[in-house]
Amino acid sequence: MSTRRSLAVVFAAWALATGCAATAVVPPAPRQDAAAPPPVRAPESPEPPTSDPPAAPTDPWRAAAALGEHHRHLEGFVGEWTVTSRFWSAPDSAPVSSGGTMSARLILEGRFVQLDYTGELPGEDGAGVPFGGLGLLGFDNLEQWHVGLWMDTVSTAVLAQQGVCDAEGGRLTLTGTFADPATGERRTLRTEYRFDGPDRFVMEHHLPDAEGREYRALEVVHERRD
Repeated sequence: MSTRRSLAVVFAAWALATGCAATAVVPPAPRQDAAAPPPVRAPESPEPPTSDPPAAPTDPWRAAAALGEHHRHLEGFVGEWTVTSRFWSAPDSAPVSSGGTMSARLILEGRFVQLDYTGELPGEDGAGVPFGGLGLLGFDNLEQWHVGLWMDTVSTAVLAQQGVCDAEGGRLTLTGTFADPATGERRTLRTEYRFDGPDRFVMEHHLPDAEGREYRALEVVHERRD
């Protein structure tokens, strides 16, 4: 498989995948644990009866649209970033490096963050091949899970993933499936975002190998520029 083709196949989620692994089925995505309600203190003396009408129930549409703690976690992605990537076409292959930039901004009043990538893929003749990608990350209040979408210039597919983060929002794990361009089979892709501080985070793609064992196929290191 040529360098350009192998990289394009890996990128098919950040550009999908290499074309040699077994089919995998993704279990239902886990939901984010709900925050514990605050403790309720018992009154020291009985409350006098009241004739006030009961409170109106919460508007479900307003609750579904409300911004919460997990939406605030998205703010860590915002900014201008220098990107350094490494690709592995197989578990025992040597990595191929590439570079680029990423610009992230909140959209839809803070409900999602949009990630815009530009860069180059190594070409067969040594010349760089222009690359562009667009990602969206958010949190679904109804499903109680984080959501991610990815699109790029080496595929016409849209990758959809769901998952959870840790308590501080410093590690986000998403899982989804895509159609392997080489075989047409559905394959599993696990994506992890890991913040090492306010000015650095790493994104990794993990894929199953030919025996169904997961391996790291892509590592993208982001260093803040602003």
